[in-house]
Amino acid sequence: MIRIEKDGWIVTGDTKEEASQGVAIVQNALRIVIPTTLSEAIRYFRDVQMCHDYMVRIKWPDGKIRCPACESLRVGNISSRRMLQCKDCRKQFSVKVGTIFEDSPLGLDKWFVAVWVTTNASSVSSRELGRSLDVTQKTAWFMLNRIRRNRKIAL
Repeated sequence: MIRIEKDGWIVTGDTKEEASQGVAIVQNALRIVIPTTLSEAIRYFRDVQMCHDYMVRIKWPDGKIRCPACESLRVGNISSRRMLQCKDCRKQFSVKVGTIFEDSPLGLDKWFVAVWVTTNASSVSSRELGRSLDVTQKTAWFMLNRIRRNRKIAL
């Protein structure tokens, strides 16, 4: 059994590689910041590239991005479009694949603030969310509906 101490965390593994992978997961998890106020959330999530990187850290905490089609680890980054491409099956995909954000033309910057608002406010109307995100009431209603529906499934 290998034991590694890093940043106050103790990670163990059967092999040195396994323990090192555990350290990488802990370090990645420590980089995920959660805003505490609405204005902080809007400021924190306003950068689309930062939202993309945040989603990558959440979706693949071990840092190993897998293709959703063939499960390959050989995945390249198309930085100009914030897309990923599998080097084996050649399929292109975004970090939104397999999430509630999939098939939505809205960016993660809007979605992350909407999720933050719905989890931190006791009740929020679609009009209020629309004003906060600078989207129409209809779009805000769609977002709230999707978030609430998936929260019920998760519970």
